[in-house]
Amino acid sequence: MSKILTARFSKFDQYSNPVFITTPGHPEETDSYNILKKYHQKLVDKEYDTFLPIYHSEEYEYSTIRLKKSLKYTKMKPGNVYEIRFNIKTVAKNSKIYVNCFLEKCRLIKKAPVVNEGEDLDLDLDD
Repeated sequence: MSKILTARFSKFDQYSNPVFITTPGHPEETDSYNILKKYHQKLVDKEYDTFLPIYHSEEYEYSTIRLKKSLKYTKMKPGNVYEIRFNIKTVAKNSKIYVNCFLEKCRLIKKAPVVNEGEDLDLDLDD
């Protein structure tokens, strides 16, 4: 069954898997943060001894979801807020159970604010 979240795109990891982040400090992400927090706890309670694609940090108050890479969704920009539809599936391999999240749809909700990086500073040693 598909699940829907509103989350900020964080980055593509070293395997080109998209990673999304949610925090309670962003009003449009609060519900998704709480959902991912609950999903993470449910996965932890099942005691899988493999990597979990949903993570929650109580200390730093954020949750992330790592989705399997998709050839269809490769142009997401860090900081943009997206509505994502995904599935969570398990597969048994080599007597272990692996949990994977698969991206079904991704829709841009809000673009990231432009960051003012300031002006270039000329520090020539010729003076």
